[in-house]
Amino acid sequence: VFDLPTISNLQRDSSQVLCHSLSERDLEIANLKKEGEKLRRNQVLTTGLVTSLQRDISAKEQKIQQLTLNADKLKKENREKDNQLAVVSAKVDTHAYVFCYLLCYKCTKLFESIVLDRIMNFCGKKYKLTFSKPFFSSENGYVFHLLVYLFISSSAFVPFCQLMEKIRQIIDENLQIHKEEKLLQEEISSKDSEEKEVSENVEALKKSLNEFQAFLRTSYCSNGLKREICNLQDLCIDPSVLWIHTAVIGILSSLLSWVEAVEHLIQDTGIDISCSDKGSWFSFTYLMGDIFPIY
Repeated sequence: VFDLPTISNLQRDSSQVLCHSLSERDLEIANLKKEGEKLRRNQVLTTGLVTSLQRDISAKEQKIQQLTLNADKLKKENREKDNQLAVVSAKVDTHAYVFCYLLCYKCTKLFESIVLDRIMNFCGKKYKLTFSKPFFSSENGYVFHLLVYLFISSSAFVPFCQLMEKIRQIIDENLQIHKEEKLLQEEISSKDSEEKEVSENVEALKKSLNEFQAFLRTSYCSNGLKREICNLQDLCIDPSVLWIHTAVIGILSSLLSWVEAVEHLIQDTGIDISCSDKGSWFSFTYLMGDIFPIY
């Protein structure tokens, strides 16, 4: 039988132990509240990061549309240059035909001696060739080519040279446009491939995050949360969105540590959650009255 002083001492010691235990619990609950606030801020940060990524994707889509418009513009200019080249070529063919016809028509016997002298003088200076009059007769087939060559060497051919220079210029511009169009098409194809790859990675990450968000709305335990985090870590992520993936993994790892702390706290209170199929989150919300409504 304990005497009265002994009983008083036991009661005092029990009260001190209970007060110390309650103080520790209050401190742990305060720490959990701070961790919850930190998780809220991290979620807001993640939302901002996703919004920024969406803006970047929209900007890239606008750039691709602009490149496509530029490509269409170059194609239109190329078609216009082709049409101009066709018109100029038709004019060249017509002018050459008319010129040759008029030249042959006007070179009659009346001007045979004059034409012969000019051809002899011209060819004699440049090629030091000798010709005979029968060689330049109208019956000889070479007279046509020599008369054309004579016309080319005269000042009357200056407009034709200018026309040929214009043709050469149009051809050069056409080739340059084709080259620019090819480079632009390659750049658009590269941008399309890159944009498609980034979009696929973003969609995969978005799908995984949506599934994880649905998982967080259910009752879960630390083991289930750890398994979902491992599945999220195993995703193949493009380097352009890897920073978001890393930030999300960091936030979820903090959440895992927090859930494990909650489970330990619940177990310390004497509640057995090892056989619960609803997980530690259900038990904690039941005890705390759903302190953190964000989840």
